[in-house]
Amino acid sequence: MLGLLWKLSVTLRWLLGKKSPRPSISSNRGVFSTSSGFLQTTKTEQKWNGTFFDRAKLKDLGVRVQLGHGGMKCPCPLAGPSDFVVFDCHGVHHINVDYCNCVGSVPKRKQLMRVRWFPATSDRPKTCFAFDLLDLFHKLTLQGKLTLYDFYHSILHISDNLQLETIIVRILSHVYWR
Repeated sequence: MLGLLWKLSVTLRWLLGKKSPRPSISSNRGVFSTSSGFLQTTKTEQKWNGTFFDRAKLKDLGVRVQLGHGGMKCPCPLAGPSDFVVFDCHGVHHINVDYCNCVGSVPKRKQLMRVRWFPATSDRPKTCFAFDLLDLFHKLTLQGKLTLYDFYHSILHISDNLQLETIIVRILSHVYWR
């Protein structure tokens, strides 16, 4: 398992090169791009509800992430799934994603990997894991012998320590064949 993660990390870095373009982020106020990861700045997404600041998802705040074009706005965006989730070192983020749908554009999974998000599936990704999160898990597994179950729940506790929201991954069971 560890060897597979290491090979995957080396292969992905080789395929993507040292630098990868950051996604373009748009909200109701326009489109902007960041040089550092945008999820690092969104540790506390909050929205004023008239009385106090209440926790909100990025997609409820109107944030859209445009993939492709190296941070520029796409002339032919294709809306991604409405329940898109990104796991990052800073927690779990529900966001709206727009894929590049221009003629000659790369497949969706490559667009995600170019912004350093590893898709959970290759067909129709709805969940992604940031490369930084995968690197952190790799290092913690090597040094601290941390299990995937404990790491997953730690990331969930960063986002929602009281577990007020529904659990995101529902299938964490093993199938045994005889």
